[in-house]
Amino acid sequence: MQQAEFIEQMEKLLQSIPQAERNDILYDYREHFEAGKLAGKSEAEIIDKLGSPALIARELLLDYSITAAENEKNLPNIVRAVGQMAGLNLINAIFIALPALVLLILLASLIIVTAALILSPLLIIVNILQQGFNLFFFYLFATMTLCSLGILLGVGVKSLSNRFYNVTLRLLRSKLGMQRSAVI
Repeated sequence: MQQAEFIEQMEKLLQSIPQAERNDILYDYREHFEAGKLAGKSEAEIIDKLGSPALIARELLLDYSITAAENEKNLPNIVRAVGQMAGLNLINAIFIALPALVLLILLASLIIVTAALILSPLLIIVNILQQGFNLFFFYLFATMTLCSLGILLGVGVKSLSNRFYNVTLRLLRSKLGMQRSAVI
């Protein structure tokens, strides 16, 4: 493989990264080749030292996904970053993506319960339409209690989801660092 083939493969594999950032990355690798040539190394030696373009691209895509998730906190970004990490190898899929998926399902179920509790006062309207004002005050206080519990649970779920997001990002960053140190 030659430098041109290496750079071409990298460019194809990094298509999901915006053009400006992709150009910066490719420029860095071109400089790496130039520095290696000035040090008397052949293109083959430089490529052997760098490793597979596919592995480098996966790590760069993971780094880009993690950075995007840090800059703009939302569910698609963290899911993309976890998916990128899981794509590196089976161990990451088992020890990172699987627990993250389980926690995400638990968070989703807590969000659904929270929404149901907060919307419980709507049940009083249904009850009035069906039974009139029988036990109105009981249902009023019951739904007020459920709604209050929903609001409290919502605050807790918000805090929990922020912690989950931040812990997941730290885990991905540290795992990416370990991944790179193992390759070097």
